[in-house]
Amino acid sequence: MKRFNTLILPIAAAAALGASVSAIAQDAPQTAVDYKISELATQIGRDAVRERLQDAARDVCPVPRRASLQMRQLQRACIAQALEGAETELQQRVAAAERDGRIQLADSRG
Repeated sequence: MKRFNTLILPIAAAAALGASVSAIAQDAPQTAVDYKISELATQIGRDAVRERLQDAARDVCPVPRRASLQMRQLQRACIAQALEGAETELQQRVAAAERDGRIQLADSRG
């Protein structure tokens, strides 16, 4: 059985819409993105995790099909914020896995 790890992608989109900080902390949507430790060892694997993170960010930062320009800008800000936090978390997990000897980083081609 393969064991998956999970990155949590918190979305504070409410901040862009002017909600209070306490409401954001309490009501911010989250989604989980699963990955295998072995994916962290290669650039291709990390890119695959990043792609799933991008898909998840779009899912939790939706806008209606006929959204206004302002709503689309808010969506882009929401996605950017989510991915910034997720990238930091991903880098920390790669470093921890390498430090703990669970992975050995491959060169940048693979």
